Amino acid sequence: GAGAGTGACAGAGVDADTIDAAAAADARPASPPQVTVRSFFSAPDAAAVPVLLAGDYNSFAVQRRPLPEFDLDCVPDMPTGVYVLLTTGKLPVTHQDHPARRQHPDVPALSLPLTPFHNVHVTLRGSPPDVTTAVPWFRGGIDHIYASWYPSNHSSSRPKAAAAAAATAAAPTTAEDGEGLALPHIQRLLQMPYAPADSPDNSEATLAAADAFGPIPNEVWPSDHLAIGCEFLLG
Repeated sequence: GAGAGTGACAGAGVDADTIDAAAAADARPASPPQVTVRSFFSAPDAAAVPVLLAGDYNSFAVQRRPLPEFDLDCVPDMPTGVYVLLTTGKLPVTHQDHPARRQHPDVPALSLPLTPFHNVHVTLRGSPPDVTTAVPWFRGGIDHIYASWYPSNHSSSRPKAAAAAAATAAAPTTAEDGEGLALPHIQRLLQMPYAPADSPDNSEATLAAADAFGPIPNEVWPSDHLAIGCEFLLG
């Protein structure tokens, strides 16, 4: 019977190896369900998982340079909408970067369905890198690394005293929100190539060097963005 079956299949253009492969495929476990960003952050235990966000945000953390061609209501030294939304979990309609201020008056206040983040450069050094891109028509620090607060019962996971003050801007907005939350340990940051050795990112020497850096790409730096980096210790 088995021989006849194989012969019939082979006659139809399907050989025994194909049948065996199909049977093996049927025996494999089903693929795990796809997890979307929305479903991940909607899960009941999502806040227990530390999350790192790194990339080109096309946004300053703090508005330092007036850019009237981009920012109609630019207020220098004011935290930007991206920074406020990520570090507090919400963006009121009164903020200069809210869509309601940008030709979308019906958009309500924005909120994130997850624990707020902190900007690792702000936490550790008090400010983000001044320049992460430098092209002939624009320069600024628009690349960032954000790390989420997460539940922890280990007091050692909380930021050191020197970094705690700098982390205040990124802290949860109420004592209730902040209860039991900790920061991942930041081991070290990648130094920007224009920064003098052991010089903070916001020092006068570093800011002067940042203003003189570039433009990029060039024969030394093949990209129009500089790498930023950070080592974390989670646990």
